[in-house]
Amino acid sequence: MLCEQLDEDDNHLFFNCSYTKQLMDFSANGIHPSNWRSLLGDNFLNNIEIVRKSKANFDLMCFLWWTIWGHRNNKIFKNSNIANTNTPAILAINTYNAWSAEFKINQKSGSGTGHRPLIAWDKPPKDIMKINFDGSSKQNGVSQIDFIFRDNSGCPKYIHSARINHTTALQAEASALLACVRATAHVGIKKIIVEGDNLTIINDVNGLWRLPWSIKDTIEDIRDVLKTFEYYKLDHCFREGNRAADFLASKFNESITSICNPMLREFHTIIRQDVLGYTFARRIV
Repeated sequence: MLCEQLDEDDNHLFFNCSYTKQLMDFSANGIHPSNWRSLLGDNFLNNIEIVRKSKANFDLMCFLWWTIWGHRNNKIFKNSNIANTNTPAILAINTYNAWSAEFKINQKSGSGTGHRPLIAWDKPPKDIMKINFDGSSKQNGVSQIDFIFRDNSGCPKYIHSARINHTTALQAEASALLACVRATAHVGIKKIIVEGDNLTIINDVNGLWRLPWSIKDTIEDIRDVLKTFEYYKLDHCFREGNRAADFLASKFNESITSICNPMLREFHTIIRQDVLGYTFARRIV
């Protein structure tokens, strides 16, 4: 489809297409050496295993494949012209580098010594409301959106937890972000910091990444609402800094009505720990 030389299949698109090879060559810097290329064959799964033997290769290749897939879809569904390989390669490399900066532990933080970075929830400045959000989609068919407003004291000002029509985890996260900024705008708050632990959604709204069209409308709605604030900042945080919203998304449900319920006591403990600045070791997954 990209090179118009052969009928498309997964192995041709992601390995043998001339466009793909040019893109990988541009991104090379040791990522696609000749001895590695010579091992590739006609079996897609075998080729995947060859790439997987080098984690650095595999990480970058995933972003290259993501870029190739996007350009392939644009050509099919939007009749777009194929970009010069330099452009998609740079996009993939920049995205890969952003991901690496977020998820790979720098040697200075103790990598290889058993130490892990410590994460805490940070209070916002006095005149700014901070909102943490989360969304979930569970195997039992339940999808949920959750968010919590807190000011400089760290005490909750508003908590929202609601079920939505069953959807994907990514759509649930996007829906949670849209709901929380709409709720904030509705009550007249003008300055906000919004945090979530889904880097994909955060980077898409901030214009760093481009996601599938399935959530494009939701992302555009989020951006439109954010433009109405005097000040806003949309940040990614690790799950250890998003424990209150994560708790609501994973454990809270409509059946919890008693203030003495053990789950609510656990939630109150999380809030107190956040107020006191408790730190938690980053989980490595």
